[in-house]
Amino acid sequence: MTVKFGVALPDELAKEFERTSRRLGYKSRSHAVAEAIRYFISENVWRLDSGRVIAGLVAYIYIDGSARLEEELRSIGHEYMDLIVSTFHIHLTRDICLETVFVKGAAGKIDEYVSKLRNLRDLENIKLVILASID
Repeated sequence: MTVKFGVALPDELAKEFERTSRRLGYKSRSHAVAEAIRYFISENVWRLDSGRVIAGLVAYIYIDGSARLEEELRSIGHEYMDLIVSTFHIHLTRDICLETVFVKGAAGKIDEYVSKLRNLRDLENIKLVILASID
């Protein structure tokens, strides 16, 4: 079943959406809107139920070389071992590292983990991406 509905957008936003979806190769505006809605839901639905099991990744950047930061990351990681599925670490430059932590577990606990990471002063660009809500 397909549901049709209208959406009112400011002119410039509608034009930019149209240009971007065409350049990305979407077959139609409807396909692009459906993907945007799926993304909106996956990024936000977990906030409504802290017990919901979700899976995704936490990515952040930091300057390499701080033994204190590495110890804090290790300590927080051990505290949330039940959530952490895997980690991936790459060196962007000689001094800058990108780390991705794949997580799966209760939304509230993942949110708690991310909050602790955000309190570390040397981490930058912390991003939580929810890829699946597992019911």
